[in-house]
Formats: sequence, structure tokens, C-alpha cells
Amino acid sequence: MKRIFIALALLITSIVNAQETGTIAGKLLDKESNNQPLPFANVIVKGTTKGSSTDFDGLYEINDIPVGTYTIEFSFTGYQTVEIPNVLVEADKVSVVDATMGATAAALDEVIIKVVTNREREEALLLEQKNAVEIKQAIGAQELARKGVGDVEQGVTKVSGITKQESRGVIVRGLDDRYNFLTVNGLPFITGDPDKKIVPLDKFTTDLVRNVNIYKTFNQDLYGDFAGATVDIITKDIPSKSTTTINVGFNANSQTTFKDFKLDDESAAEELGIQGDNRVLPNEYDQSLVNLGFRSTPEESRNLFDTNFDFSTIDATIASSLQITHGGTSTIDEDSGKKLGYYLSFNFENDYFTIPEATESALNTQGGFNSNYEDAQTYTLSTSKSSLVSFELSKRDSYNVRLNNVFIQSTENAFEEKFGFNSEANDEFFFRSSRYRQTTINHTQLLGDFYLDSDQRSKVKWGGSFGIGRYDEPDRKILRAEGVGEERRLYTANNGNPFRFWADLDITNYNGYLEFEQIFGNQNNENNSSKLIIGGDIDVLRYDYFNRAIRLDANRSVANITLDVNNVDSYITDGFDGAYFFYEDASDASKFAEIEQNILAGYVAYNLVLDKWDFTVGLRGELSDRTIFYRLFNTPVSDDFLTETDDPFNILPTLNIKYSLNESSNLRLAGSVTNTRPRVREILPIRYDGGNFNLVTGNRELENSTNYNLDIKYEFFFEDGGLFAITGFGKYIDKPIETVLTPVAGGTSIGFANTQEAQIIGAEIEYITGLGKLLGESFEDFKLGFNGSLMYTNAKVDRNDPRQNILTNDERKLQGASPYLINADLSYNKDFSENWNSIFTIAYNVYGERIYALGGSNLDDTFEKPFNQLDFVWRNNFDNKFSLGVSVKNILDDTFQVVQTPTAVENASEIPVLEFQRGIDFSLSLGYRF
Repeated sequence: MKRIFIALALLITSIVNAQETGTIAGKLLDKESNNQPLPFANVIVKGTTKGSSTDFDGLYEINDIPVGTYTIEFSFTGYQTVEIPNVLVEADKVSVVDATMGATAAALDEVIIKVVTNREREEALLLEQKNAVEIKQAIGAQELARKGVGDVEQGVTKVSGITKQESRGVIVRGLDDRYNFLTVNGLPFITGDPDKKIVPLDKFTTDLVRNVNIYKTFNQDLYGDFAGATVDIITKDIPSKSTTTINVGFNANSQTTFKDFKLDDESAAEELGIQGDNRVLPNEYDQSLVNLGFRSTPEESRNLFDTNFDFSTIDATIASSLQITHGGTSTIDEDSGKKLGYYLSFNFENDYFTIPEATESALNTQGGFNSNYEDAQTYTLSTSKSSLVSFELSKRDSYNVRLNNVFIQSTENAFEEKFGFNSEANDEFFFRSSRYRQTTINHTQLLGDFYLDSDQRSKVKWGGSFGIGRYDEPDRKILRAEGVGEERRLYTANNGNPFRFWADLDITNYNGYLEFEQIFGNQNNENNSSKLIIGGDIDVLRYDYFNRAIRLDANRSVANITLDVNNVDSYITDGFDGAYFFYEDASDASKFAEIEQNILAGYVAYNLVLDKWDFTVGLRGELSDRTIFYRLFNTPVSDDFLTETDDPFNILPTLNIKYSLNESSNLRLAGSVTNTRPRVREILPIRYDGGNFNLVTGNRELENSTNYNLDIKYEFFFEDGGLFAITGFGKYIDKPIETVLTPVAGGTSIGFANTQEAQIIGAEIEYITGLGKLLGESFEDFKLGFNGSLMYTNAKVDRNDPRQNILTNDERKLQGASPYLINADLSYNKDFSENWNSIFTIAYNVYGERIYALGGSNLDDTFEKPFNQLDFVWRNNFDNKFSLGVSVKNILDDTFQVVQTPTAVENASEIPVLEFQRGIDFSLSLGYRF
């Protein structure tokens, strides 16, 4: 077979060489950058396989073109594609074709214009990063695909200074989810989960995304809730011609697939994420406060629920996914350039995940265990559905209006069992939890750009969004027992009776922005121009939270009745029939709360370009009005809500300076003052009972943090599209918000507190290059990417504040901050034929030891140990229609481990308090474009 390929290649080469040929060469300029060279653009000879790309100086050259007359096409993501017809190629001569490209059409007789608006390429994003005055990084759909990334969360963790913490989302420069902010197309996007500040980014699949902008420095048009980063997800562009794609995927896990999988299968179609109505709250225990303390008789209790405490055991099947997209553009009026486009996307995926062997412990202040579960298992079936519907109406040189609807729904069915020691039990302890959660978010956006003059020097940008979200946690069931094997007994001490739990959170959000931009000076003189930006934002949020617990109680002792934990429903039914078991409400008026938050902001910025200098000075004024409506424990239902109000007005200055050292490198400086608002769970004055003696309680008195940020960055852009950048950064945080663990009987209490202050000093390095220039032509198809960061952090406690006295350590590292982060990838891009392109990628990342949670009441802090991950991705494209992808992820299968040191024991060693492995993931994807 290899010889056949070689023979065919030689035959084709000989035919080509036998023809008379010529060359087309020239220079491409960028209209949007005052006719500067436009690098990395595609240049093709239509009707042939000949083509090239422009270098950093905008130059291109295409050799060995057979004699004839051709049309030359220039294309660059985000710019109008230019076609120049009637280009004559003569034998042994060079035809010089120079062109200029821009984001808007040109009225030249010899140029044919068609619209292409797709900024997914890595080169385009690097060029945008180079030209921007602010410091930002971006990752586009092309890079996401090359690295085998299926969602935004995996994508942003490839950026320097960003990593992920188990169950806590992304961490940017040591700052976790609470210090970050999310926008979609520049508009705030709500989260449906009270435990998250932003929507988990793994819910945004790549079929929704054009590129992701990561702002690690603050700008006046960003919301002031900023410390780590603002992540702005830009949704897919509308294609210029009708395009449809279908992709299917399959995933297997080494410790899950085709193995026993325990499931609380109460839904209509669990693997499809269809909940049904089996888990509904009984009418007798509805959301009104009238029935607090209600008790059902044993007979009523028997038929109260359509679900029970039993479970099913199935074989975990191969996980699957389906993506379908379709879009296109129609011309309404050719002369004016008025067009209407649309894009539709639907995604579904499910996943089976098992942790078959885990250990989980909680220490006490004496150095012993409150609990020590050496045999723990978790089974999680999750599903995700998402869709994007977009319509865009545009008119050349005039306006662009876009309507988007983004829908995301995720479900998680988690079944957990633990065996081991608990200090509250007299014998071996058994714990079981079945927990189903569903989060639904629906956002509708309307965005537009209008030019107020023909020169496009006066521009109005506007956008508005309406979002609704809902979090459901219906009928979570908790069972606790003590004893071994068939001698187990129901655990009922310390209110340890089995219980069922319901919770929901309804969210309503209105937000919008309006911005005016005016350019001054000579627009053809890039070295002397200025720009004024004036704008405003509004964001209105409403949270309505409810939870209710219904406990299984007994009117006599059941200590002498043995319990088969694999047949719990029969045990409980016998109790109803014997008239000694019954259900009763275990809630109180404090289980209901509401939050109203209104943000009103105005901002102004002035940008000045003087020779090699580019200055932007901005100022943002932001009023944040938050009111919590709540009731205390055992408050009479008839009492009005108590309120906790926080309404600061913040003046937030920002400065961005860029100095162009030469055509290839920049030096940047950025400084700002921002603030941080807490998550919903952190301020809800409601105790959340995890059922395993772990309690989570919000702190309504939490204050916003104030953050002082400074960055300095040097960046060098290589001619081949590579990048070298090094950044130094510092942050001072006044009253940082942190998670605190304190011991309680049998478990841990989780709370939240403002500490005195924290400092972060760090450095980041980023290097992207082709290996050909380092190792020779034999390696020209290889590409290396590396980024890393080093950080020093320090946080202090104010002992004069009684709210901070619960913390054990006066001074330590900032929670969640790793002293180092490393991301690296090596890609090999090979055209095996004209119709077959392959990309092989190996990616590695690791983070250093970091504080998982703060210790309180003489408990030491818990530390998350370093975690190494290695992934392999192989992607293939055939004839620009078929695609095939294979990936192996988490190849090293490293152990996730959290440790704690007993403070009461001298010279004590670290003790693992959480330890498990995730297994190795194997994926296959197939796609077709037509």
C-alpha cells in the first residue's frame, strides 16, 4: 500500500512539473488597522488545490500554478472574503496581486465580496490579542477541537494561571468560582445552582461557542464583581452559506463501563434526563407555610410517596452524545448588503461515572476521627441538554442586530454508600444517600451595533437579556444504620432518622447595556487618534429559595428490629402496617428565603494613541443593592420576613497602557480596583443538611471583598503565528471570602467568613511555537504549547473580629491557590492526502498543593495534593465533510487526595480525609458536514 501511495505521488508530481507554470505573489493589508499588514490570512487559487497564507508582514507567494486565468480568494476569520477575478498567470512570470481586507464590504468593480464572520482560528485570536489595548486571552473553536476539548471548562483550563478544583469549578490565579464572573456575548448569564457563582463551564459545549475571551484584568465595561477573571463566551457565528453538521460520540470509563451501577431509578427516562413526576412533593407538605410540623398517620404514610428507599443495580453502558447544527444566510437586498442569517444547534450527552473505592474522613480536635469511612462508593448518572437559536439581520456599513436564545438543562442522579466508623454510633456505621438534581437555564438575548455615520466613527452598541433559571432537588433520601451485615439496625439517635428532602431555587434576571463610541482624529493616521466610550449596565436578579425535609419517625423503639439495607422499603412498609412508623414535617420557617439584587452602573473611558503608546483610562461607578429576606429558626410563620441589606456604591478606576516595542512585541500595564460578591449559598441563612452529619450554613452578614489589581506583561508574536508572553501580577484583597470547616458531632460544619486580608503575587509564562524553526524542517508539522504560573499567596485573620476567631491559623496561604500550575501540549498536524488531514495532540497539566478548605475550632486546614493529568487526542478530517476523533483522557489515573494534619498530636503526619481515582476515559466521535 505504501508503494502505491509513493507511485501515485510521483506520477502526480511528474504531471505537474510537465506543465508550464507561473507564480502569484503580493501583499495583503488590514483596513481595520489603518492598512497595516494582515498576517495569517488564507490565499487560494479557486478551482485548484493551490494556496498559501500571509506571513507576519502580510506577504504571500503561490508557486507552480499552471498557466491560465484564475480567481484569487483572500479570506480571514471575521473579515469579508475578497475574490479578485481574471488574474493572468504566465509561464515563468510572477503576477503581483495586492489587496486590502476589512470587516465591511468595498465597492470595487474588480472585487467580489461575500460575508464570512467566523473568528474561530487560533491565528485570528492571537492577532486580536496583539492589537487590543487591554490584557486578555482567548481560546477559539479551532484550538478547542485540536486539543480534544468538548466544553468550555476543559478549554479555559488550557490557559495560563487557570485550573479546576474538584466540585468547585475553575480557579483563576488562586481564586475560585466566587471570584469569577460569566457573561455570554457581553451579557450576564445566571447560574441555576445555589452552590455556584457562575454556571459550570462544562455545560457550554463547543457547538455553542465561537471563542472564549478570558479577561484577567478589569476594564470599565466589565461588571465590578471581578478578582480572578471575567469569562465571556461568544456564541457561534452564523455561516455565510447553508451548512449542517451532525456529530455522535461515545465514551467509556475504565472503572465504570459495563460494571455494576447502583441507581435510584425513579425518573421517566433517567438516561435521557427526563425527570417525570414521581418525585413530586406530596400535597400535604406543599410549599405553603401552613403545614409546618404536619404529621401523617401510619396509614397515610404508607401511600404518601410514589418512590421508595430501594435502588436498582444495572450495567453501566457506554455514554453517548449527539450534536446537530444548521445555519445559513440569505441576501435580502444585494445593493445595500442587507442579509438575514440563522444558526440552530442542539446537543445532548449522558455519562455514567463510578468511584468504586474511596475513603472519606472527618477529624476531631483531639486528633481522632469524628468519622472514618474506609469503604465508600459513588455512582453518578448525569445528562446535559443545550441549544442555541440565533437570528441575525445586518446591513453593510450600517447596522447588525442579533437575537439569541441559549438553553441549558443538566441532571445528576448520584447514589452514595459509605461503610465505616462514626463517633455517634456504637457499632459500624452505614450511610446511604440518593440525590437527584436538575438545573434549567433559559436566556434570550437581543444585541445590536449601529453606525451613526458613513465613516463608522460614531457607533452605538446595545444589548438586553431576559433569563429564568430553576434548581430542583426533589426527594433526596438519606438512610443511616449501625451494625454489620444482617444485624444492622436503623440509626435514630441525634435526629438521625431516615428523611426525604426537597429544595428548589427560582431565579429571574433582567440585564442590559448601552454603549456609545466616538472616534476622533485622522482615522488614516494610526499613530495619532483617540476614542471616547460612554456606557451603562443594569442587572436585576431575584432568588426565591425553598427547602423542606420530611422525616420518618417512630412512636416506639425499633432497636430490636434488624434492617436489611438492600430491602429497605419492605422494612419501612412493615412499620406502617404495624402502626409504629409515620412521616412528619421536619422543617421550620427558616427554610424559606428570598434575595433581591439590583446593579446599576455607568462608565466612561478615553483611549489615546500616540505613536507607539496606547492609553485607556476608565472609570466605573457601580451601585449594588442586595436585600436578603429570611426568618430565624422557630420563628412563627405569621411573622414578617427579617431583612439584611447591603447597598454599597463603588467607584472602580481602571488603567490600561500598551507600548509597541516593535511590529512584533508589546509591553502592557494594567491596574484596577474591583469587588467580589458572595455566592447564593454563602449568604442564604439556611442550614443545609447533607445527611452525613455534614452541615452547610450561609452567613447573611458576609461583606463584599475589595480587590486591588496590578498586571505587567511582555508579549512577542512570531511570524509563524507563535507567541511568547510573560506576565507579572499582584493582588491585594480586603476581607476575602473563604470556606471554613469546623467539627460537629459525627461530621463537619461548613460555613463562610470574611478574613482580614490576602495578597497574591505571581508570574505567568506562555509559549506557542512551531517546532520547525527550533529543530528543522523535519519538525515543521509539530506545534508546541506551554504555559505555567508561579504564585505566592498570604492570607491573614483579624483576631479583633469575633466572626474570624473560629479560624485556627492566623496566617496561611489563600484557599484554592496553587504555588504552581503547568499546562503543556504537543500537536502533530499532517496532511496524509489532499482529502485527509490528521492532528495528534498530547496534553499534560498539573497543579501544586493548595488549601481545600480552612480549618476552624482548632482543626488544621485541609490541603488538596497535586494532581497530574495526561490526555491524548487524535482528530481526522476527510474531504472537509467527514470527521473522526479518538481520545484517551486521564491516562495517568492519578489519585485525587485531600489531607489534614491533627493539631492536637505533636509531630503528627498528614491523614487523607478524601481519596479516590476517576479512571481513564476513552472516547470516539464521528461527524459529517453537508
